[in-house]
Amino acid sequence: NVTRNTRGTVQATIFGPGAASTNQINPFYVGLPGSVATSETVRFDANELLGPGAHTNAGEVAFYVSGNLKYELSKDWRVTLGGVSGSTDSRSQSIGALCGSCALLALNGTTNGSGSLTTVSVPGTTTIVLNSPLTAANSLDVFHTGAANLTSAAVKAQLTDSLSTQATRQTMRDATLKLEGRLFDLPGGSVKVATGAEMLFYTVKEDVTRPLGTGPASTGSSNLSLPFDRSVKSAFVEVLAPLVNPSQNIPFVRSADLNLSGRYDKYSDFGSTSNPKIGANWEIVEGFKLRANYAKSFVAPALTSRGDAVTGTTAETSVAAGPSITNVSTATYPNLIGLPGCAVGATTCNLGGGVTGLQINGGNAALKPQKGTSYAFGADWHPAFASGLRLSATLWNNKIIGAITAPSAAFAVNAAGLNSLLTVYGPAGATPAQIAAITAGRPLTTSIPATVYYVYNFQQRNALNLNVQGVDLEASYHFDTSIGDFTATAIASYKTKFDQQVGVGATTFSVLNTTGFNTTFPSIKLDSRAGLDWRGKTGFSADLFWNHTGAYFNWSGSAAVP
Repeated sequence: NVTRNTRGTVQATIFGPGAASTNQINPFYVGLPGSVATSETVRFDANELLGPGAHTNAGEVAFYVSGNLKYELSKDWRVTLGGVSGSTDSRSQSIGALCGSCALLALNGTTNGSGSLTTVSVPGTTTIVLNSPLTAANSLDVFHTGAANLTSAAVKAQLTDSLSTQATRQTMRDATLKLEGRLFDLPGGSVKVATGAEMLFYTVKEDVTRPLGTGPASTGSSNLSLPFDRSVKSAFVEVLAPLVNPSQNIPFVRSADLNLSGRYDKYSDFGSTSNPKIGANWEIVEGFKLRANYAKSFVAPALTSRGDAVTGTTAETSVAAGPSITNVSTATYPNLIGLPGCAVGATTCNLGGGVTGLQINGGNAALKPQKGTSYAFGADWHPAFASGLRLSATLWNNKIIGAITAPSAAFAVNAAGLNSLLTVYGPAGATPAQIAAITAGRPLTTSIPATVYYVYNFQQRNALNLNVQGVDLEASYHFDTSIGDFTATAIASYKTKFDQQVGVGATTFSVLNTTGFNTTFPSIKLDSRAGLDWRGKTGFSADLFWNHTGAYFNWSGSAAVP
């Protein structure tokens, strides 16, 4: 698949005649009318000079095979051996995007947007990348357009020298041995059991090549190979016990059954977990049944979320430009006072723009599994006087503890359990040692500002706890006519609770009937669907559906608006 992209943009300070560093003066510099300034900040859009052409090539090849071998031990017992083997190879290649560091080198002679001669360009080193003196042959002209533009062909070629690739191979091997049969008889019927063991092995290998941010990718790229693997050993058992059947003629208990199951999993990287599930059905009279179930769950984080066991490095790990964050409390972050635009006495200040910072992206080796608990109660009614009618209702509740997400900076700064993700260094900015700690082992996708006033940690973490409750309703009616069979259906899901906590110790609050805040789990109160299905006698058919979403609030930033 080919996806067309924009070339990209870059913002930089450009120096003109009279600037202190003569080797950094851009020969194409044109000052603003009436201005005697020796520098100005410009935003360069590469599409205007280079035109279209940036694109991403992506593709995937998958292989999958499975099989089962069954053997009848007796009329009541059988054993099954099953296996699955598969692999997926995917690739993605970005071509022709703007080489940001190349543009900066051709604008002010450094790979820093500010033109700093003191900020390092390569993490963990003392290297400062320079392109000086700037001449007509190695500079970028952002002051003239069309045929009047004087950028050389060599510089234009460097501006698109930004090739990056990512290849991922995933494999899975699974083997299951299951024994199932009849244990004994109860008055209601035979108690059946299924038990067994499972072995699961899977791997992920990511190979990434991307520019170092020191100039053209063809002369400065990094290669990263990340192998991940996990094995899971499991044991499971399920028992189905029919307690009462219709032939017993017990008043108000036409039938009843109990389903008990449990699963034990031992992960190579997370230890062990045991999770039960209980289900029960009680048919009071013919056609009217009550049901209930309870279960616990355990979901290990993806290998590509946890990353390297020591550093948490993944293919998405990087250090990028800091996010813009408005209305940051000075009471929570007293180091804000003295930053540009943040005077003594201010209660809130803004980060971003002229207050430059960095953001850490990627996986997190400290991630823990997500755990959950769920229960549901329901009723089904198939009345004898209307054989085509089916009615059901279910009350359900789901709790999720430690769901994995990367909290947005705008929310985290106001959440007691997450505000430690933002570090503000004060007017002097981060020290070289602090910058080295931020960038250590992480590729740069931005130039390091002359002053790093703050850093935001956008790594994934077990930050989200949810408590969601609702009611599901369903009705259907089937009837035959001379022109065909009709089925009318109506389905509705109505949430009554959607409480959320982000960060340990943070306040629990409701996002019920909103959208835009929780982008992972839908939290709109009402969704419904009605339809009519027709199957004609001659093979023709038709379907008509109507979908409805109830009114809700769009939660954007700090305000909720209809």
